[in-house]
Amino acid sequence: MARAFYQEKDFTCSHSINILRIKKEFKQDITENIAMFLNTVIYRERNRFSYGRKWRIERMIKTPIKLPVKNRQPDWQYMENYIKAIKNKINYPEQKPIINKKIELNIDSWKKFNLNNLFKIKGSKTTPLLELEEYGAGKYPFITTQATNNGVEGFYNFYTEEGNVLTIDSAVIGYCSYQPEKFSASDHVEKLIPKFKMNKYVAMFLATILNLEQYRYNYGRKCSQDRIKRIKIKLPAKNGQPDFDLMENFIKSLSFSKNI
Repeated sequence: MARAFYQEKDFTCSHSINILRIKKEFKQDITENIAMFLNTVIYRERNRFSYGRKWRIERMIKTPIKLPVKNRQPDWQYMENYIKAIKNKINYPEQKPIINKKIELNIDSWKKFNLNNLFKIKGSKTTPLLELEEYGAGKYPFITTQATNNGVEGFYNFYTEEGNVLTIDSAVIGYCSYQPEKFSASDHVEKLIPKFKMNKYVAMFLATILNLEQYRYNYGRKCSQDRIKRIKIKLPAKNGQPDFDLMENFIKSLSFSKNI
């Protein structure tokens, strides 16, 4: 799948990562705004590639992309100004927390709980992307196994699953995200349907805890549904039960919590 990210600072990377730089002949440094424009254009090429047809460097060299032009050259200033105009329209989030109180977490007092006792764990219905495109764009998110953007690949006028659940990627590392609204899903997206009254604050706490388990999994040891059912996680406890009130209040005490 074609996907690009802007790296402002020096970095290291794993295999299968290709580095794109603007050629010196264009006499143009890549800025954050230009990078964001190019990233979006490259992302729109994603449907050409898949696991069986990877976007390797040989294909990258041959892949044309459409860009704004001026005097038969890429119009870098247009790209810069276009992204700037979008940023100027953004209402930036409120930084203040809901609760003006610092809540300490004493992890030593937490207890282990079986995930299977907290949630009903089952697979979601697989919906092909081509089918979703026939329904057209809409308000319902399409959840995939990607570990970015809350797993959302796009929004379509179709859904198969009810919201207020956690989803977990069972294809590889077990990335967990909270889905508050109705959605559709690709393959290998497992649902964690709460057996307790879950709100978005508790869900964010639990998703964070589950994402700390990712180091246990890799391509050779996938986070399958069977393994998910055997997971035990440590949580704040009260009277031998998960302390959901503490989880909720902790999330509410964090900066930006008013935006959740």
